[in-house]
Amino acid sequence: MKFKPLLIFFICVFIGVSADKVSRSITINCPRLLFGYKETELNNHLQDSLHFLLRVMIDNPQIIMEIDAHTSYNEGSKEEKLVISKKRAESCIRYLGSKGVDTMRFKIKALGDSIPWPGCGINAIASYRTDEYKLYADSMNRRVEFKVYNFRYVPRGIK
Repeated sequence: MKFKPLLIFFICVFIGVSADKVSRSITINCPRLLFGYKETELNNHLQDSLHFLLRVMIDNPQIIMEIDAHTSYNEGSKEEKLVISKKRAESCIRYLGSKGVDTMRFKIKALGDSIPWPGCGINAIASYRTDEYKLYADSMNRRVEFKVYNFRYVPRGIK
Protein backbone atom coordinates (compact mmCIF):
# COMPACT_ATOMS: atom_id res chain seq x y z
CA MET A 1 0.00 0.00 0.00
CA LYS A 2 1.26 3.45 -0.86
CA PHE A 3 0.73 6.65 1.08
CA LYS A 4 0.07 9.92 -0.66
CA PRO A 5 3.48 11.65 -0.61
CA LEU A 6 1.98 15.06 0.12
CA LEU A 7 0.11 13.69 3.15
CA ILE A 8 3.26 12.08 4.59
CA PHE A 9 5.17 15.32 4.02
CA PHE A 10 2.40 17.35 5.68
CA ILE A 11 2.16 15.03 8.68
CA CYS A 12 5.94 15.04 9.12
CA VAL A 13 6.11 18.84 8.96
CA PHE A 14 3.01 19.20 11.15
CA ILE A 15 4.42 17.14 14.00
CA GLY A 16 8.10 17.76 13.34
CA VAL A 17 9.32 14.20 12.78
CA SER A 18 11.30 12.51 10.06
CA ALA A 19 9.58 10.20 7.57
CA ASP A 20 11.00 7.05 9.17
CA LYS A 21 9.16 7.83 12.42
CA VAL A 22 5.73 8.32 10.87
CA SER A 23 4.51 4.88 11.99
CA ARG A 24 4.19 6.15 15.58
CA SER A 25 0.97 7.66 16.88
CA ILE A 26 0.29 10.95 15.13
CA THR A 27 -2.32 13.37 16.45
CA ILE A 28 -4.26 15.31 13.84
CA ASN A 29 -6.02 18.30 15.34
CA CYS A 30 -8.78 19.50 13.06
CA PRO A 31 -9.25 23.24 13.26
CA ARG A 32 -11.66 24.28 16.01
CA LEU A 33 -13.30 20.90 16.60
CA LEU A 34 -14.67 22.10 19.94
CA PHE A 35 -18.16 21.31 21.21
CA GLY A 36 -20.52 23.48 23.23
CA TYR A 37 -21.46 22.67 26.81
CA LYS A 38 -22.95 19.11 26.90
CA GLU A 39 -23.34 19.15 23.10
CA THR A 40 -22.72 15.89 21.28
CA GLU A 41 -23.93 16.49 17.73
CA LEU A 42 -21.97 18.16 14.94
CA ASN A 43 -23.23 21.48 13.69
CA ASN A 44 -22.24 22.95 10.30
CA HIS A 45 -19.19 24.68 11.78
CA LEU A 46 -17.89 21.42 13.25
CA GLN A 47 -18.59 19.54 10.01
CA ASP A 48 -16.47 22.10 8.17
CA SER A 49 -13.64 21.36 10.60
CA LEU A 50 -13.73 17.68 9.62
CA HIS A 51 -13.18 18.30 5.90
CA PHE A 52 -9.39 18.02 6.23
CA LEU A 53 -9.70 14.69 8.02
CA LEU A 54 -12.24 13.51 5.46
CA ARG A 55 -9.74 14.24 2.68
CA VAL A 56 -6.97 12.39 4.58
CA MET A 57 -9.21 9.34 5.06
CA ILE A 58 -10.36 9.27 1.42
CA ASP A 59 -6.86 9.76 0.02
CA ASN A 60 -5.36 7.14 2.35
CA PRO A 61 -7.79 4.21 2.64
CA GLN A 62 -5.30 2.15 4.69
CA ILE A 63 -5.30 4.51 7.71
CA ILE A 64 -7.16 3.57 10.89
CA MET A 65 -7.91 6.49 13.24
CA GLU A 66 -8.37 6.60 16.98
CA ILE A 67 -10.84 9.25 18.08
CA ASP A 68 -10.09 10.70 21.53
CA ALA A 69 -13.14 12.57 22.81
CA HIS A 70 -13.00 14.86 25.85
CA THR A 71 -15.31 16.88 28.09
CA SER A 72 -14.82 19.82 30.42
CA TYR A 73 -14.73 19.23 34.16
CA ASN A 74 -18.23 20.60 34.81
CA GLU A 75 -20.30 18.57 32.32
CA GLY A 76 -21.76 16.14 34.87
CA SER A 77 -20.70 13.07 36.81
CA LYS A 78 -17.80 10.89 35.72
CA GLU A 79 -20.21 8.47 34.02
CA GLU A 80 -22.06 11.31 32.25
CA LYS A 81 -18.77 12.73 30.97
CA LEU A 82 -17.81 9.37 29.49
CA VAL A 83 -21.20 9.09 27.77
CA ILE A 84 -20.94 12.65 26.42
CA SER A 85 -17.40 12.10 25.12
CA LYS A 86 -18.40 8.78 23.49
CA LYS A 87 -21.37 10.46 21.76
CA ARG A 88 -19.07 13.22 20.47
CA ALA A 89 -16.78 10.64 18.89
CA GLU A 90 -19.76 8.73 17.46
CA SER A 91 -21.16 11.89 15.86
CA CYS A 92 -17.82 12.43 14.08
CA ILE A 93 -17.85 8.83 12.85
CA ARG A 94 -21.44 9.13 11.62
CA TYR A 95 -20.58 12.26 9.67
CA LEU A 96 -17.45 10.77 8.08
CA GLY A 97 -19.38 7.57 7.32
CA SER A 98 -22.07 9.61 5.58
CA LYS A 99 -19.32 10.98 3.31
CA GLY A 100 -18.14 7.50 2.27
CA VAL A 101 -15.49 6.61 4.86
CA ASP A 102 -15.77 3.04 6.21
CA THR A 103 -16.73 3.47 9.88
CA MET A 104 -14.76 0.33 10.78
CA ARG A 105 -11.63 2.47 10.32
CA PHE A 106 -12.22 4.27 13.63
CA LYS A 107 -11.59 3.33 17.23
CA ILE A 108 -13.18 5.40 20.00
CA LYS A 109 -11.57 6.49 23.26
CA ALA A 110 -14.09 8.25 25.49
CA LEU A 111 -11.86 10.09 27.97
CA GLY A 112 -14.27 12.39 29.81
CA ASP A 113 -12.29 15.07 31.64
CA SER A 114 -9.27 12.85 32.38
CA ILE A 115 -6.88 14.69 30.01
CA PRO A 116 -7.44 18.46 30.07
CA TRP A 117 -5.97 20.71 27.41
CA PRO A 118 -2.62 22.14 28.62
CA GLY A 119 -3.28 25.04 30.97
CA CYS A 120 -6.98 24.18 31.17
CA GLY A 121 -7.16 21.79 34.11
CA ILE A 122 -9.56 22.48 36.96
CA ASN A 123 -6.86 24.12 39.13
CA ALA A 124 -5.57 26.28 36.28
CA ILE A 125 -9.11 27.41 35.39
CA ALA A 126 -9.81 28.32 39.02
CA SER A 127 -6.70 30.52 39.07
CA TYR A 128 -7.79 32.67 36.11
CA ARG A 129 -8.97 36.14 37.11
CA THR A 130 -11.87 36.75 34.74
CA ASP A 131 -14.92 34.65 33.89
CA GLU A 132 -14.11 35.15 30.23
CA TYR A 133 -10.73 33.40 30.62
CA LYS A 134 -12.30 30.66 32.72
CA LEU A 135 -15.02 29.99 30.12
CA TYR A 136 -12.52 29.97 27.28
CA ALA A 137 -10.16 27.58 29.08
CA ASP A 138 -13.08 25.31 30.00
CA SER A 139 -14.27 25.24 26.38
CA MET A 140 -10.84 24.02 25.19
CA ASN A 141 -11.48 20.75 27.03
CA ARG A 142 -14.67 19.99 25.06
CA ARG A 143 -12.76 18.66 22.09
CA VAL A 144 -12.23 15.71 19.81
CA GLU A 145 -8.76 14.70 18.62
CA PHE A 146 -7.78 12.22 15.94
CA LYS A 147 -4.71 9.97 16.03
CA VAL A 148 -3.38 7.71 13.32
CA TYR A 149 -3.81 4.34 15.02
CA ASN A 150 -2.56 2.10 12.26
CA PHE A 151 -1.53 2.25 8.61
CA ARG A 152 -2.74 -1.26 7.75
CA TYR A 153 -6.51 -1.21 7.33
CA VAL A 154 -7.85 -3.96 5.07
CA PRO A 155 -11.58 -3.82 4.24
CA ARG A 156 -13.63 -6.86 5.17
CA GLY A 157 -13.62 -9.54 2.51
CA ILE A 158 -10.16 -8.61 1.15
CA LYS A 159 -7.08 -10.61 2.10
